[in-house]
Amino acid sequence: MRAVFHDGDKRVVVDTQKDELLYGTPHNPPNTGTRYTRGTDAYIHKAKSGKVYFYFLDWSMWQGEENHLRLASPEEVARFLEDWLPSPWGPDEEVLNRFKELTGMDLLEETA
Repeated sequence: MRAVFHDGDKRVVVDTQKDELLYGTPHNPPNTGTRYTRGTDAYIHKAKSGKVYFYFLDWSMWQGEENHLRLASPEEVARFLEDWLPSPWGPDEEVLNRFKELTGMDLLEETA
């Protein structure tokens, strides 16, 4: 799936077939019924300029529901990953380390 977004006067062309999947939510794993028939996946797009963009793919397995792409800030992606941490299907160390590499944000570092 492809989409064009604008960052000021710059055109950003994202493509889920070419960009890096940072974290994919479960797609109806065995024995879950219909629990995971909708979800959101986080992607990384590296522009020709070298700038890194994050975006979400909101997907559905339901007939008549369309998938949507939307740009996301690093903070939005951080909250998204944090929300999935307690899940058995949550982001693993590789995902968290990749996010830290790109943003400098360590999601497991306590700041309180």
